Amino acid sequence: MTHHPAPRNGFGRIELVICLGVTVTGLAMVFPIVDSVGCRNARLRSQQNLHLQHMIHALYATEWNQRQFTAVPDDLGAFGGDCAAWEAANRRTIPGLELGTTCFGERVGFFDCANAAVRSPIDLQFVKAPYPLMVNGSYATAGAYRFPNCAALNQYGSGRYHDPMYWAPDDAWSLRAARPLLDGACSYDASAKEPLVTSSYIMSPAAMFDPLVMGTDDLDEGNYFWNDPNSFADGYRSPSVTACEHPALKTRIVEHHIVETNLPSLLWKGFNPLIEGSNRNNPAPLLFNQSLEGRPLALFFDGSVRIHTMQQALQSDDRVRKTGESSGLGLFTSVDGQDYHTQYMLGLGYPGADFEGSNHHVFTRKGIKGRDCIETSP
Repeated sequence: MTHHPAPRNGFGRIELVICLGVTVTGLAMVFPIVDSVGCRNARLRSQQNLHLQHMIHALYATEWNQRQFTAVPDDLGAFGGDCAAWEAANRRTIPGLELGTTCFGERVGFFDCANAAVRSPIDLQFVKAPYPLMVNGSYATAGAYRFPNCAALNQYGSGRYHDPMYWAPDDAWSLRAARPLLDGACSYDASAKEPLVTSSYIMSPAAMFDPLVMGTDDLDEGNYFWNDPNSFADGYRSPSVTACEHPALKTRIVEHHIVETNLPSLLWKGFNPLIEGSNRNNPAPLLFNQSLEGRPLALFFDGSVRIHTMQQALQSDDRVRKTGESSGLGLFTSVDGQDYHTQYMLGLGYPGADFEGSNHHVFTRKGIKGRDCIETSP
C-alpha cells in the first residue's frame, strides 16, 4: 500500500480492529449459526461472510480517504501500463499484491513486473486464456479482483489469507484445497511452493478502475464502449467509494461459483471445460454468470447482501435498452470486445439475452457509477 496517498486523520488501527470485533459479534447474533448440516445454515454463513467483508472494506476506506483497494499505482496509465517504465521513472518498485507470509517466513504474492497483469483489477487478456490460468502453481494472469483476502485487506480482519470468511461453506470446489488450511494461525497457511487457493468470492473489477474505463452511457461522447486504462493517465486510479451513484444496485463482491439453484434439475451437470481439473467424475460448478437458474449471493455497495441472479441482470439490462435509458446501451459492456467466460454459457433461453448482458458485476458500464440491476428485488 506504499503507493497510496497519506491516510487522513481518523480512527487508529487499534480502534478499527476493535470496531470490526464488535461488528463480528453483532453479526453472530443477527445470523446465528449452528454446526448442523443443512443448506440454509451454509447460505446464512456465506451471507455472514459477505457482511464481514463489507466491514473490512469499510475499515479500509476509513483509513484511506474513502478509496477502494487497488494493487497498482494510480498513474500507471500515464506509462501505458508499463510497470518497468513506472519504476524507472519513480526510482522505486511497485509494492505489488501481497497475499501473506507463510509460517516459515516466506512472503507470498506477486511482486515483480512480470506479475503486473495480476496486480491490475483485471488482466485485459484474461478471457483469451484457459481458466484458471495456472502456471507453475501461480495465476499467470488473473487480476487483483480475485483476491479479496489479500494482505492489504485481510489486515483489517484476522490478518489471515485462509480465513474461513473468504470461502462459502457450500462451495465444495473451492474448499477442496482450502479446507485443510482454514484452521491455521499464520497470515498465509500454506507453503510458498504450493498452488494458490483462491477465495469463493470476487470483487467487482469494474468498480476498481476509473469509471471511464467501462464506458459511458452517452452516445455523443464517443467512448461509450470501453476505454483502455493504458491509454489515459487516470485509467487505473482507484475510485472513491463515494463515487458510487447507486449503492443498492451496484455489486461489490459476489460468489464466483453457483452453489444454489432455483431448479437443480435444470442446472448443467456436465463438467466445465474452462476449469482445470474438472471432469465428469469431479465436475466444477458453473460461474455466477453461466446459468439462469443460479442464485449466487452478492454484497452491494450499501452493505446489503442478497441473491443477485443472472436472470435479474439480464432482465434489468433488457428493460434499460428498451426504454432508451442510458442511450439504449444497456447496463453492461465488454473489455476489448471480450466477455467474461460466456462462451460456455448454457440454457439461457431468455428472450433477447446476449453475452454482453451477462457481464454484470465484472464489466458494469460506468464502473462504480453504474448498476448491475434496476431494482433490489431478485
